[in-house]
Amino acid sequence: MPPIKHLGGELGFLAILHTWGETLTHHPHLHCLVPGGVLAADGGRWIACRRRFFLPVRVLSRLFRRLFLERLLAAQAAEACASSAPLNRLATATPWLGRCVRCARSSSV
Repeated sequence: MPPIKHLGGELGFLAILHTWGETLTHHPHLHCLVPGGVLAADGGRWIACRRRFFLPVRVLSRLFRRLFLERLLAAQAAEACASSAPLNRLATATPWLGRCVRCARSSSV
């Protein structure tokens, strides 16, 4: 990742894709872990963030949602999305795009 502007280092993160919910129904979602600091540019030390602030969560939430939906719509248009039978019904243009529009308007990520 590019250097973080205010902390002066590189941020790392871990993301896990879960495709099932607790009742084993199809429910794709991500779990993400982001550390409270960065690795210094020299790679030799840890730079912790301020105690009460790390990232502008609302700004990053909107950015993540926009970028994710842009790429998801591009993948769907290129027919690069999953093609298993239960998911095919989601690929029909109107209902599927309607779901994306509702996601774009949501305040949750």
